[in-house]
Amino acid sequence: LYLGVIVLEKVLVKFVMDVVPMSTWTRVYYNNTLSLPMAVISAFAVGEAPTVVWSVPALGAVLLSCVVGTAISWAGFNLRELVSATTFTVVGVICKLLA
Repeated sequence: LYLGVIVLEKVLVKFVMDVVPMSTWTRVYYNNTLSLPMAVISAFAVGEAPTVVWSVPALGAVLLSCVVGTAISWAGFNLRELVSATTFTVVGVICKLLA
């Protein structure tokens, strides 16, 4: 089941990227913006949202996390635009094995 879902997701995303004309930055903004509601829902579902203490170091960590996440998202969409779905999957697996 997992293998089938992964193959379907990679091929479908590559198809959409080839068919829908959009810049890499626009894809990054859509991806990150559409994930925000799920992140908020998840934070409340596990009980983390009410316990957060917003200090300067905490805000700095969140800001740094946002910058790094945006960079990773941009790199992923940029790579997906340049290579096939198979190559993207192989690169992802190799990165996970080396990490």
